[in-house]
Amino acid sequence: METKEEGKSRFLKGINIYKVLLCILLIAYTIVSFIRLGNIKSPKTFMNLKEKESVVYQLEKGSVPVAIVFFYGSPDKSFGENFDISFSNEYDSSHSSFELDANVKVYYNAIYCWDNKNINFQRKDYEYVMITSNNDGTVFGEIAFFDETDKIIKAKLIEGPDGAELLNDEQETIQQRKNHLNSAYFDEIYFPRAAYEIFNNKYIFEFVHPPLGKIIMWIPMAILGISPFSMRLMGNLSGILMIFIMYEIARELFKKEKYALFAAFIIALDGMHFVQSRVATVDVFLVLFSMISILFFIKYLKCKNENERKKYIYFVVSGITWGCAVATKWSACYLGLGLGILFFINYICNEKIVVDKKFNYKPILMGIISFVVLPILIYVASYIPVFCNSNNYAPYYVLDAEGNKISASAYPHTIKEFFTYQYAMYQYHKDVGTAENYRVHPYSSKWYTWPIMYKPMSFNICMLPNGLISGIVSMGNPIIWWLSIVTAIIMLIYSIIKRDKVGIGILILILSTWVPYAFISREMFLYHYFLTSILMMLTIVFVMARLGEKKPKTQFIMILFIVIFLGAFLFFYPIYGGVGVDARYMIISKWLSSWRY
Repeated sequence: METKEEGKSRFLKGINIYKVLLCILLIAYTIVSFIRLGNIKSPKTFMNLKEKESVVYQLEKGSVPVAIVFFYGSPDKSFGENFDISFSNEYDSSHSSFELDANVKVYYNAIYCWDNKNINFQRKDYEYVMITSNNDGTVFGEIAFFDETDKIIKAKLIEGPDGAELLNDEQETIQQRKNHLNSAYFDEIYFPRAAYEIFNNKYIFEFVHPPLGKIIMWIPMAILGISPFSMRLMGNLSGILMIFIMYEIARELFKKEKYALFAAFIIALDGMHFVQSRVATVDVFLVLFSMISILFFIKYLKCKNENERKKYIYFVVSGITWGCAVATKWSACYLGLGLGILFFINYICNEKIVVDKKFNYKPILMGIISFVVLPILIYVASYIPVFCNSNNYAPYYVLDAEGNKISASAYPHTIKEFFTYQYAMYQYHKDVGTAENYRVHPYSSKWYTWPIMYKPMSFNICMLPNGLISGIVSMGNPIIWWLSIVTAIIMLIYSIIKRDKVGIGILILILSTWVPYAFISREMFLYHYFLTSILMMLTIVFVMARLGEKKPKTQFIMILFIVIFLGAFLFFYPIYGGVGVDARYMIISKWLSSWRY
């Protein structure tokens, strides 16, 4: 009979320490990633003021309004609309007594965010305030007035169109100052808005990327309501899942779980992975689907030909997830180029091209099904909600005989118009930042500067009380990124000399997801390097794995690297997570003179 001590010993022997550490890493990362992700409470009801429509409020007597706070909703068309603020001490239905506050230029320039406007510079104790829309696209979720002591002034709605009461029904959500916790920032003014518009039969303002990422983003927004937290939730969950996928990819490539755990730590401690996962854009879904596709493609390549059924299941899953990546963003096609090269190398070197004197067509057929037919079906299916949206169209232009641009619209409700819709998307990307539409974006950068992180991209900067600054900057962990340049060069040399299949495969994927940007003329930014940066991380693991084959006791080097990566992550965490810091920190955190945020 087994003793208690023997049972305990057997139990401990059955524990996989690497999987335990992976679980601890995932739990720790999950906790950190949800800290300051965004407010759950946010206005849920919205009211659309049409052109020349007004709302009039009676303020508490004796109060002096000095600021007005709006929460902007999603307009029916483009944003950028103006609206006016007027004051009076008398009320009449003709509004003849109201005086326009000419000092206030109110410009509706974002969505799902708070906007604080200083008003009443003469500091008069006005009793009535009127807000008048200058066109049909002014949408508010909530309105509040503040006095000089930052106290909310009691306001009673006395005039307005139907639904005007919705502008004051959620006063508990009022935020006097905009920050990343309570408002949309960076391209969140496009993607969550598009998700809302797709499923609410509205004109879809952001049409320039396929809809799958926005559909995924919409799931918690539909359940929890629109808020900074709900619009970022699916992206953050994807970022957590990416750590596990990275672990599995490294385990397949390097065969030992210690290297898989090392890879998981590297991606968990990278700044771009952290920042891009916590902003409501679609890049994180693109990278997640791409990583899953890579994982199953590796499984396909490693699976023995004798186990044909399992082999092709891996192949199909890889094709499906790559199709999901393309249905999120077209740039996933570059990964398809790399996978295609690896497929044909494997087909020529490892598959039996001729079987029983007959051409072995099955791998080619499965490749067509997995990476052509299924992705096309997924791509088209992702547009079903867009097809069902009767108010949607994509603007584009055609050229007349003299070369002049003529505006046109593509309504994606027929097969022909669907292709025209895709052309409108292509036309947009072709023209962004080109000579005709040239604009020097302060954070645009060239593709060859991305590995050294020459120009990080500032997503959000705002001033906080007590002179603190809150910033969110999309940039990698400098130690990880700069080390990966060195290890990529080492891997290149080693793989050529030793003909290392793993190293050559990683290099092909790195080049296929990076070099195509050299042939793109539009403006580009560091986050276009997101997927490639993760593949570059694998070069660090590769060097450690090959070193470990010659010198088995290399764990201490990996532990040392993890400590250094962690130190760098903690140092830059304030600008990864939007923590309020002193201006001096912003200065000392700029390790290169080209870093501007």
